[in-house]
Amino acid sequence: MKDIRIVCGANFGDEGKGLMTDYFSQKPNSIVVCSNGGAQRGHTVTTPDAIRHVFHHFGSGTFNRASTYLSEDFIVNPIIFKQEYDELMKLNYIPNTYINQNCMVTTPFDMMANQIIEESRGKNKHGSCGLGIFETIKRYKAGVTDMDYNIRDYYVDLFKRENIINGRWSTMKTKEKPSFVANDISFALPNEPNTQYVITLLVREDGERGIIA
Repeated sequence: MKDIRIVCGANFGDEGKGLMTDYFSQKPNSIVVCSNGGAQRGHTVTTPDAIRHVFHHFGSGTFNRASTYLSEDFIVNPIIFKQEYDELMKLNYIPNTYINQNCMVTTPFDMMANQIIEESRGKNKHGSCGLGIFETIKRYKAGVTDMDYNIRDYYVDLFKRENIINGRWSTMKTKEKPSFVANDISFALPNEPNTQYVITLLVREDGERGIIA
């Protein structure tokens, strides 16, 4: 007989969802389903021997060797996924994860757009986590879903329409031939506030594009 437990938060977080999921997943062959959200979710679990981890992309039953399933309504951020995977590996836990092929995927462009838009609000900031969750959802609703440079163009057009750019995108010519137009875009990850990442988008005059991180 299948034993299905549903853990929901009734408030705005910190209800103990991670703790309860960890408790229920002690049975062998458990699978934790992450039904929605994305990298912004944070479910904390501390083991009896004081190993502590905040789960984002992996189910809170991972310390019990439970598998994780990311549903089609989950938003995958490959950068944060890899960071967290490495963190768990260092703790000697190898996550077993299944990902629905229809999951939305957050790109660095979504994160950068999120942070640029939040910064442009000035004193009216929303307090965004800066991980591009809402931007990813809006982009998918707009039909921009392929992992190519249409995402970059989508945000450039959006920023122009809403007058958000304000000189943040600088253009310069390099000395190499054929010449390139280079756009340097910087962004930060919330868990690494003192590290600034820069992506340089190179657009060749004949239209060919490349990206250097």
